[in-house]
Amino acid sequence: MASANKEEKSSAVQLKLDSGELLAALSYLTDIIPSGSYYHLWRVALVSERIAADIAPDIGRDVFYAGLLADIGAVGAQKHITHYATSQEQVDDVNIRVHTQRGAVLLDWLPGMGLAAQFVASHHEWWNGGGYPSGKSGDAIPMGSRILSAVVTASVAGCFRSKSNLRSVL
Repeated sequence: MASANKEEKSSAVQLKLDSGELLAALSYLTDIIPSGSYYHLWRVALVSERIAADIAPDIGRDVFYAGLLADIGAVGAQKHITHYATSQEQVDDVNIRVHTQRGAVLLDWLPGMGLAAQFVASHHEWWNGGGYPSGKSGDAIPMGSRILSAVVTASVAGCFRSKSNLRSVL
């Protein structure tokens, strides 16, 4: 009898998480690693989605999810990606240098995240070809990656640290 009551209570307490909540939780966990930058990726996702809504609305959903998980592949780095002073310092840390590729592989593994994975793979490429990991340039960089890159740069520069700054940007 006690066993039956345990099973009833267990089934009544089951958590119901949708995929968006799970991805948001993963994003938050990515940002709270030692010396993290709380909600960096949430801000990147929200601002990137807003920009995409204006210039490329057909990719807004994928840009949002790519922004939310852009740095998931950096887990294990010496410090949070926002704490490197230069892109050269990022490249010198092997966990940062490959984070775009690792993150893209993780996202591509999830159903419906193929385009977001492509955006993550190239979000540290630069228009002039000086970025990483592949040295892509110009139009070879997907639009979603270009949006993420601009927003990540603004975030690291501190443009979204206060609520009023974030509101005015949005």
